[in-house]
Amino acid sequence: MSAQERKIPRALMEVAGHFFALLLFEEIQEKASSTEEKLEALWQELTFISNYVINMGVRFDFEKSFFEERKKGVLSVNKISNLLSEAWQAWYGESTAGTDPYLWINRGQFYKIDDYFYNYPYIFGTVCAYGLSEIRHRMPEVFPKIYSEFLLNSGRMSVDDLFKKFFKIDITQPEFWGSGLKAMERKISVFEAEARKYSEKAVMENT
Repeated sequence: MSAQERKIPRALMEVAGHFFALLLFEEIQEKASSTEEKLEALWQELTFISNYVINMGVRFDFEKSFFEERKKGVLSVNKISNLLSEAWQAWYGESTAGTDPYLWINRGQFYKIDDYFYNYPYIFGTVCAYGLSEIRHRMPEVFPKIYSEFLLNSGRMSVDDLFKKFFKIDITQPEFWGSGLKAMERKISVFEAEARKYSEKAVMENT
C-alpha cells in the first residue's frame, strides 16, 4: 500500500490496541487456575476501563475548559488546578477521596502543541473495542476475517464509512456506543459475583 494508505488515524490505532488488550484479558480470565487469579485479572481489566474511560474523560473535559478559559487571558496555577478539580468531581463524584488537582503538571501530552485533545482517541478506542467484542461474540466464525479487512482499510476510508461497510453500523448513533458501555457494566457484575462467592467461601472455611 502507498504511504498515505498506511497512515492510520490515531483513534483507529487505539481501537486495534485496546481490542487486543480486551482479548488478552479474556484469555487470562478463561485460563485462570484459581478464583484469586481470575479476580486479579478481572480487577486489572476494570482498572483498564476506569483509566481509559473515566480518567480520560476527566482529562478531556479539563482540556476543553482550559482552552475556553485561555481565550480570556493567562491562567494562574490555582485557576488551572481548579479546572482540573471541577472535571475530576464531575466524572468521579464521591467515588474517590479528594481529587488530583495537579494531574495537569505531570502529563506531558497536555504540552504537545501539535496534538490537542490526545485523550479522545483513548476513550474512542476503549468503548469501540468493547462494542466490537459484542459483535465478535454474536458472530465468532466470520468476525476474524471482517475485522482483518477492517484493519487493512483503516488508512483508506473514513471512520464512519469503515464501520458502515464492514460492520453495518452507523457510529454517529448512540446504539453501538451503548453496547460497548453495557459490556463494561457486565464486567463489573462478573467481578462482583466472583468476589461475593470468594468472600462467602472464605467465611465458610474460617468457621
